[in-house]
Amino acid sequence: MICCLCHKEKNEVRRYRPDVEGSVCQTCYCEWRRNEVPGVREAKKSYNADWQKQNPEKSKKRNSRRYANDPEPAKIRARRRAAEHPEMVREEHRRASLMRNFGLTVADYEERLAAQGGVCAICHEPENVIDKRTGKIKRLAVDHEHVPGFKGMSPEEKRKYVGSLLCQRDNTVAGQANDNPARLRAVADYLDRRHVGL
Repeated sequence: MICCLCHKEKNEVRRYRPDVEGSVCQTCYCEWRRNEVPGVREAKKSYNADWQKQNPEKSKKRNSRRYANDPEPAKIRARRRAAEHPEMVREEHRRASLMRNFGLTVADYEERLAAQGGVCAICHEPENVIDKRTGKIKRLAVDHEHVPGFKGMSPEEKRKYVGSLLCQRDNTVAGQANDNPARLRAVADYLDRRHVGL
């Protein structure tokens, strides 16, 4: 079979993902499952950590074998892969970042974007800030309530505090005002007074 994502020919069982037309390989399927299905990544991390504590000798042997087979450091492998497949790696990072930071899947993000008509929820204009790394227009930012302990919450808990999608400018304004509506109204009143020269 030839995977429709990585385009490599592999002799393994065909897998199917709801977000892709065609069959994918085991590697691409597992990557999606870890990043898109809530709770899978955390459960796997927890299981691996428990196994390593209970089997320290086996864990050490396994790591030694892995290093003997491929002594190149993981960071260098990751950099080489990012250089060879920049778009794929960037999309993987995006999926992981959305789930880790906001408890959202890419499908959730796209659904919100479509509901807003592809524009910012405040100014009703599309994003126009250019990403310096890629040279492309940035995606709308995910707004969220800045509640205590947000970073340490599970993806399911974070999802409750996620708001609309905002352009970089309006997201920055809301954040600098500490999400305080009274402060933003005071700013608007000041601008109105300044405009008429009062």
